[in-house]
Amino acid sequence: MEQEISQKDALSIVICQESGADMRIVSKVEQGIEEEQVPAYLISSSGNSMELARIAADSSLLGIGVGVDKNGVVTICHFKMPVNRPVLQVSAQKNPSVGKIIGANAARLFKGIPFLKFEEAQNAVNNL
Repeated sequence: MEQEISQKDALSIVICQESGADMRIVSKVEQGIEEEQVPAYLISSSGNSMELARIAADSSLLGIGVGVDKNGVVTICHFKMPVNRPVLQVSAQKNPSVGKIIGANAARLFKGIPFLKFEEAQNAVNNL
């Protein structure tokens, strides 16, 4: 179900959060997207992270969405992928910083550049 957002806001990677989602994870996802110089826009809905990511992708003119559910699962969807086939799906429940890597990779998907590897990115996060 596509959410109505302005055309300006739709020119971003949309993050769809479930009520009760860990805001530390949501903030890290948004930070990762914006650090890649791509705008992010936050909406809310209900469902699992896959359903939320699909809502987000359908709401974005860029065709890329990120879903964050209350269980800490973060999913990236692309509008060209089959409905139940995420680009990436990871649990960030034990480590909200993983959200930043997911956000950066969502932006990199849009930019058409290689994803950050979790091991390398996690080492960089741990060394901050």
